[in-house]
Amino acid sequence: GRILADSSFFNDTGDFKFIITNPAGNATYWSNDGSSAGGAEPTAAVPLRVRDGLYSVILGDSSITNMTSISPSIFANGNDLYLGVWFNDGSHGSQHLLPDERVVSAAYAVNAERVRVDDDTVEIGSSGVQVRRDYGYREERYVVKAGGTIDLDCDYTDIQNAVSALGSNGSIYIKAGTYNISSSNRINITGDNVELVFEAGARLVATSDGTPLTIAGSYNRVSGPYVDMHGHTGTAIVISRANYCRVEDGRTIGGSEGLGFFEARSCWATEMDLSGADAGIVIYQSQSCNVSENKIMECTEGIRFGKESKYNRAEDNFIFSVGKYGIVLYDDVENNTVQGNEIIGVSDGYGIYSSAHLTRIVSNRISEAGQEGIYFAKVRDGSICSNTCQYNGSNGIFLDEGTAQCLVSGNRCFHNDGSGIRVEGEQNNIASNHTMYNGYLGIYLTASSRNNGVMANRTDTLWDAGSGNIPTGPAGLIQTDVNRVGP
Repeated sequence: GRILADSSFFNDTGDFKFIITNPAGNATYWSNDGSSAGGAEPTAAVPLRVRDGLYSVILGDSSITNMTSISPSIFANGNDLYLGVWFNDGSHGSQHLLPDERVVSAAYAVNAERVRVDDDTVEIGSSGVQVRRDYGYREERYVVKAGGTIDLDCDYTDIQNAVSALGSNGSIYIKAGTYNISSSNRINITGDNVELVFEAGARLVATSDGTPLTIAGSYNRVSGPYVDMHGHTGTAIVISRANYCRVEDGRTIGGSEGLGFFEARSCWATEMDLSGADAGIVIYQSQSCNVSENKIMECTEGIRFGKESKYNRAEDNFIFSVGKYGIVLYDDVENNTVQGNEIIGVSDGYGIYSSAHLTRIVSNRISEAGQEGIYFAKVRDGSICSNTCQYNGSNGIFLDEGTAQCLVSGNRCFHNDGSGIRVEGEQNNIASNHTMYNGYLGIYLTASSRNNGVMANRTDTLWDAGSGNIPTGPAGLIQTDVNRVGP
């Protein structure tokens, strides 16, 4: 099963040791570092990345740290073979993962290029034995190699051919190399429970306009994709009409969009590096999707929410050097959350711009936007809380004339060229914010503002030019007993 540490799926780099042994576990036919005898634990460990308790390794690949090659002879002599694994999470010491998993039909598999372990899949190839440890993909396993002839460690040279042959319930391992993607061999995952793993150095290069990689179906996972649009238009990676699918640890360069969610439900994109596109990530007609811990650079827009998307989250992303919007939410979406993102350098636009109702903007850090740090345009029932807006070209936070019934609380707005917080709308609550060293005013309630509550703020200047705002007072500094005004 999956690896647990303190009752949770392990997510980090762990140390692994491997042997091929007999049923009693008292003989060693092979070990990862060559040190084991009599079924004993090897001395040196193989460091491997584990995500959600799952890991992958090519046994016998001598290019891997502390890994020795495997002689095919151990599979040819009729031995009843088992795979033994030890794991160390760095806190609890090395643990033997019991029971050892049986390798079945070994002699046949030497010719068939593939062996089975009870809950694993093991692939024999010229570079070693490929092990997939209980990913839930038990039915089929394919390897793709770019160019050349098909040998023992390669079933296909074309990725889509492997995807089509697999269908559902399996995994495909993409070996290093360049794969040119045209209109005739675009990759479309339409089955369920498919895992597509790209080895370091594997790269998809678009040779025509369009989408090189599309993920549909349910419970599919793509790890490590590198897609270069090579000057062509189209979305590099699309998650379309998919449920519970995930793309991670990859990179896209160029294109209309780096990554697109279209009619997706409960899908994820994490730790992706997206650059040079019109938009890094777009989310259209999708619900309950999450984009987190991605890096987006040198795009016109960082993340775009549009076309009736609901209940999605953009969190802990790093967005740098974009043109118009760091994150933008258009007026046909609602109930989306933008949290924990860092946005630096929006050359001529806004850090976060929303014209969508029920938008939550929480704990983001926005700096060096050409205009506002955060802009609410005719938003109702939204919230802007605990953000830091600094060194922006206009106001730190701006609520326009149509914005109403929103909460602006706990924000820090410093060194913006305009005001720290500018309010033109009505019936908003402005509370517990800290604004200092801005170019115009700390908090500015304009002449169009009506019936806003302004309480418990710490600001150098608070100017009320509107009407019905609470606390009331003459234009200028107002009621220092409820707002701390001044240095």
